[in-house]
Amino acid sequence: MGRSKDLTININADNSGFKKRLNEASLETEKLNRNFKRLSKVSAIAFTGLTAAIGGTVLAFRGFERDFTQVVTLLDKASFGAKSLESGIDDLKKGVLNLRASSGESFQTLNKGLFDLV
Repeated sequence: MGRSKDLTININADNSGFKKRLNEASLETEKLNRNFKRLSKVSAIAFTGLTAAIGGTVLAFRGFERDFTQVVTLLDKASFGAKSLESGIDDLKKGVLNLRASSGESFQTLNKGLFDLV
């Protein structure tokens, strides 16, 4: 059997290119992180605005339903001629919704006017 011999290999290399690329990657990662932070702030603001808009819409329709119910209490089967009471009320509600969309008048004002008219 032969004796084992040690083999030593020296590798001389320049790692400056590797360090440069690693630094560039680090800078890009920091830039991406800043962009994500800005995006999260903008998204939070947009989400808050959307939530407020939806909440306002829900409150407006809740008020509409409440006020419209007061109008309905004044109606009976004879109020709509040949139409059924349910059909007449549905048409009346659609009319108020359409008038709101086309006039920009508030639901409260329209329902009050309808209540006074009936």
